[in-house]
Amino acid sequence: MIRTNIRGNVKTLFKALKTAHFKVKRKIFFAERKRGLKEQEIKTEPEKFAKENYYYIYGKHIDWENPVLFDEKLTILKAGLYSNNELVIQCADKYRVRQYVEECGLKEILNELYGVWADYKEIDISKIPDKFVLKRNNDAGGVLIVKDKKQETQLEEKIEKLGKGTVRNYGLIFAEYHYQHIEPCYICEKYIEDESGRYPHDYKFFVMNGKVRYILVCVGRDDKKSMLRFMTDRDFRLFPVMPEERQVTEEEIQQYRPHALNEMISVAERLAEPFPFVRVDLYQYEEKVMFGELTFTPMGALNTYINTIGQWIMGRYLDISEGSYSARIVSADRRRKR
Repeated sequence: MIRTNIRGNVKTLFKALKTAHFKVKRKIFFAERKRGLKEQEIKTEPEKFAKENYYYIYGKHIDWENPVLFDEKLTILKAGLYSNNELVIQCADKYRVRQYVEECGLKEILNELYGVWADYKEIDISKIPDKFVLKRNNDAGGVLIVKDKKQETQLEEKIEKLGKGTVRNYGLIFAEYHYQHIEPCYICEKYIEDESGRYPHDYKFFVMNGKVRYILVCVGRDDKKSMLRFMTDRDFRLFPVMPEERQVTEEEIQQYRPHALNEMISVAERLAEPFPFVRVDLYQYEEKVMFGELTFTPMGALNTYINTIGQWIMGRYLDISEGSYSARIVSADRRRKR
């Protein structure tokens, strides 16, 4: 009995030490990425670092030869076809993607642009309307929303904070190499709002091999504490793969179904046509479809909010074999031009 207890305690201790060691290694790994360390190694060995990135999030190794899960396939894309692709780089750029949208014949869905600056110090607040959205073009989360600049306190300080917070090595944190090739700038767009003065609902269309498969709906994004998120299929039926969805009723789902759903799906599929996968973010503003952005590696290709069943189902729909690639995305691959 005593020996059994000792063995059990030793196993528990060993497991705890192993877990602690893993957490320390993970912390160091991402800290080095954020500071831009090992940048040269990452550029020359993208597959190796993408594998490590996946491992330190999920605690298991990716099946590179026989990927099944959605994030496995997305990780392979971000380390391969998407890593140094001219078209992906352009479309991940929140400013230069506008040209691509126009080329797709969808100029009317673009938000009004107030200005573009290479340096935040060049921004002239006096020439910007009272309501606006100021954002960086080469990362996620670099946004300043101003609903009334006359009432906004310390506006210049907030703009400076946005500028100094620019992460030039953003693409290294989660091995999203395409972001490293984007020339940073700041763009100012019109602030759009619904009838109640809040930011409109955000509809994120997961387009796989040219077809919308799923939609991530985000309601109340301007208040993260009360924000509601849920996923649906293309017919706007609940796709229950997120913990939050246990709180969503069928009535709520239909309440947030956009009137322009069919048009949004058509727009998303037109924009996504060259890519094996892209998430197309759209809004419904004044009964019209409005463009948000194109995201090729959502959450750094580490969508931990989607459970294992969801990962498996979504992975089934995504074909990343070379035979499925469009001629346009292949011709834009800089790796093939070396």
